[in-house]
Amino acid sequence: MIFAIHGVWGFTGGFSMIVIYSIMMDKSEPATAATDLTVQISVLAAGGMSISAFSGFIATAIGYTGTFFLSMGFTVMAVIFIALFLEGRSLEKATPEKA
Repeated sequence: MIFAIHGVWGFTGGFSMIVIYSIMMDKSEPATAATDLTVQISVLAAGGMSISAFSGFIATAIGYTGTFFLSMGFTVMAVIFIALFLEGRSLEKATPEKA
């Protein structure tokens, strides 16, 4: 069962990374796209590694159940932040008006 859960998590996580990388590429400047994307992906990876480094200490302090609830709380806060940030905004690129 654990292998099935992990497989589904990895499969769906791959889809989310496709979306994240696509948005990153879309937001990169054409003249410096490679550098922009590299920096964005590096920040994303460094954030994950930073949290991973402290996850053992957090789990020791509040237990695994507490760690999962803490993670769930951060996820809910992120969804709320994104919803508020994107309120009234379009994710499509703005096209200049033709004269």
